[in-house]
Amino acid sequence: MSRVPLWADLSAIRKIYESAQKQGLTVDHIIPLRGELVCGLHVENNLQLLDRDDNIAKGNKYVP
Repeated sequence: MSRVPLWADLSAIRKIYESAQKQGLTVDHIIPLRGELVCGLHVENNLQLLDRDDNIAKGNKYVP
C-alpha cells in the first residue's frame, strides 16, 4: 500500500527534504508510516525536521 496519497503536495514534501539537507537534519514522520498502533501518510503535515540523534531516539513511535 502506498503511503503517498494522490492529494499529497509533492512540491512541499521536496522542499522539506531540501531544507533538511541544507540544515544538516533528518526528516521524521511524526506519525510513523508503519507504527505499532497507528500508521501515518507521507504528506507534508506529517513531516518534521529532527537532528539525527533525536530521530533515532524517537524511533518508529508516535507519542501524542
